[in-house]
Amino acid sequence: MFARFADCMPALSGLFWSIRVLEIVGKYLEEEALRRSSADEIDLFGRSAFNRYYYATYWIVRSCLVEIDPTWELKHKSVPELLEGQVRKKLNNELKKAERLNIKGGKLRNRIYTSTAGLAQLMRHAYSKRVEADYTASSKVTKIDQTLYMGNEKSSSAFHWPSQAKTFTDDLLNVSKQLGLR
Repeated sequence: MFARFADCMPALSGLFWSIRVLEIVGKYLEEEALRRSSADEIDLFGRSAFNRYYYATYWIVRSCLVEIDPTWELKHKSVPELLEGQVRKKLNNELKKAERLNIKGGKLRNRIYTSTAGLAQLMRHAYSKRVEADYTASSKVTKIDQTLYMGNEKSSSAFHWPSQAKTFTDDLLNVSKQLGLR
């Protein structure tokens, strides 16, 4: 674990280093849960893994939204509504201005909708799993055939939340750059 952790340190800095650390810690906790035989220990390490994957995802989204508009309030629960409301509205308003300058906006409009909708859906789901992991004692993380589950959610799916978020946020940042917001 520490060798991998140390390997990533020189290449990353600041916020992105912190996000990568969250991913590494999440993976470590997932692997540790899989090594355990006690149901309580599997549950404790597994819950923490889901939690770390959520926070890595949240910080990716947060860093994107702050680049588009640093004044937005970014409370965890309200991020999906922000994406589907203010973010989409701001980008579409900029797109309307660009269309007046003869920039064709059909593809950009579709990318705005697809990225904000996909990211909002991902954040709703990841947030609900994070809340479940943190506050629902009756919901247990279990190990079945070397796979962790919280309800029907595999930890391996949660592991991919940050990379899915990165795909959507990269597209939003690309669109915002094309519209002159960055």
